[in-house]
This record gives sequence, C-alpha cells and structure tokens, in this order.
Amino acid sequence: ALAVPTLALAATFQSNTNVPAGETVVGNLYLVGGTPTINGNVQGDLYVAGGTVVMTGSVVEDLVAAGGNISVTGSVGGDVRAFGGTIFIDSVVNGEVIVSGGEVIIGPNARIRKDLVAAGGTVGVDKNAKIFGSQRIEADKEHMEKMKTMAEPFAQFVAIGFWIAQVGLLLMYFVVAAVYLGLFPNVLKKWATKGLAKGQFWPSLGLGFALMIGLPISAFILIASGVGALLGALLMLLFVGYVLVNLCLAGILFGEWLKKMTTKARKVEPSWKWGLGGIALLHLISLVPFVGWLIGLVFFLYSWGTMAAVQWNVARKLK
Repeated sequence: ALAVPTLALAATFQSNTNVPAGETVVGNLYLVGGTPTINGNVQGDLYVAGGTVVMTGSVVEDLVAAGGNISVTGSVGGDVRAFGGTIFIDSVVNGEVIVSGGEVIIGPNARIRKDLVAAGGTVGVDKNAKIFGSQRIEADKEHMEKMKTMAEPFAQFVAIGFWIAQVGLLLMYFVVAAVYLGLFPNVLKKWATKGLAKGQFWPSLGLGFALMIGLPISAFILIASGVGALLGALLMLLFVGYVLVNLCLAGILFGEWLKKMTTKARKVEPSWKWGLGGIALLHLISLVPFVGWLIGLVFFLYSWGTMAAVQWNVARKLK
C-alpha cells in the first residue's frame, strides 16, 4: 500500500512486478512475479525473483536476482548475485559479480570494478568487457543441464506463487468491501453518487492526489517539530487508513462507473455484483504492465478524493 506514491518508504514489497522508468523507490525493494521489469531507480538493495527478470534501470546498492532468465543492463552500485537458467550481465557494476546458471554471458558493455566469479554450463566473457578484479570461471555441460533442470521449476513456482498471492489479496479486498456493502450501504450510495456526479471526476482526482502527497509530508514535518509529534502520528495513521480503505473502495467505484457506462443507469445503487466485480477487474487491469498501474492509481486517487469531499460535507453540517 505504501508503494503507491512515487517515493516509497525504506523497505518496499511490491506485487506489481514493474518499476517504470522515472520512478524512484527509496530504500530496499523486494520484487516477485512472473516477469519482473525494473526500468526505474532503486536507492537501496534490490531483491528480485521471477521467470524472466529484466533490469534496465539502476540500483544504488546490491542486486540479488533469481529466475529462469536474468538480464542486467542497468548500473549497479554494489555487488551482483544471480542464480538462474540464462544470465546476461552487460552494465557497470561497482562491486563484485557472483553468478551461477546454465548459460552465463558477460556482454561487451560490462564494467565490473571488482571480482567476477561465474559458474555455468557455458560462460562467455566478451573481449570488450572490462573486469578490474580477478576472474574465476567454471564451465561444463553437466552444470548447464543441472542449472536448467533447477531453473525451470523455480520459474514455474514463482509464477504460481505470484498468482496465489494475487488471489489472496483479492480475498482481503472482498472482506473489506463486504463490510461496507453489508453494513454501510447508504454511506456507499452517498459516496458513489458524489463521485459519479457530473463534473466531479477532476476535482476528486486532484483532491486525492493532494492528500496522497500532503498528508505524509505534513505528518513528517509535525513529527520533526517535536511539539506536533502526536498530531503528526495521528495524521500518518489517517494516511495509512485512507490508503488501505481506498484500495478496496476504488474497485467498487470502478464497478459503479462501469455500470453507469454500460447500462446507462440513472440512479447509483452500489450492489454486490458490480462492487466485487469492479474490485476484481480493476485489480487485474492494474497488473497490466505500464498502463494498468496508472489506471489503478487514477481510480485510487479518484476514490480517495471523493471520500474526503463527502466527509468534509458531513463535518461542515455537524459543525
């Protein structure tokens, strides 16, 4: 949940297996999926596992990777540890490289500042690659067959584990959505009506974005001031609460939006079918590389802004 902002916290666990170009993750990143792709910047260690791992961005500290196919063409500030079927290293590595695979390829653009230790069925080091430390290379066909035998089921295991995790996450969303749909239908109706009103999309989206950025910044400033530490802690709890709730409610709002677009329904009546269906569909869309996470983020902020606007109206009436 805390990985939603572009700048994440000190340790990030992502089910979304892509770090787009231009995105920065502050601290260590733990990434598991079918095809993890890292095009952005990780300002810490990167631990990644998947069927096919592609790293074209940059890692400030160490990279630890496991998978069927691993390609590293982005810079690494520390060491590289990789285990897999086919491993391709073609970038600047300021530390040492220790790799083991069925096939290991050190490309022409590789610049390894310390030692290279490579074991595989075949190990190829391009003549233009620069190894500034010592080299230890072990290659034999028996090792290649062994690594291939180990890498293929590992890649399948990671892919299956990824989808099991997605199903588990959906079930957690469904539980929260069931509480709202079952106990607070009138609250959801007022919220969805507000969100789907004409001309409400952009103001709600903008308010959601402002809260996502403003709440944690305000909380950190208050905590740093000392005298406002308690208020800052409460704001941070409010921020986390908003994030967790709207991860679920965004799907309900998406479902109601779909119902309005497809059935031309005039009245907003949140239902189990469209609510849970919207959550499942938006979650699947969010897994689509590059475009999907952006659609998910838009509805997340849209939902958040709508909720805040409704709560503000209620607070003004109470006052």
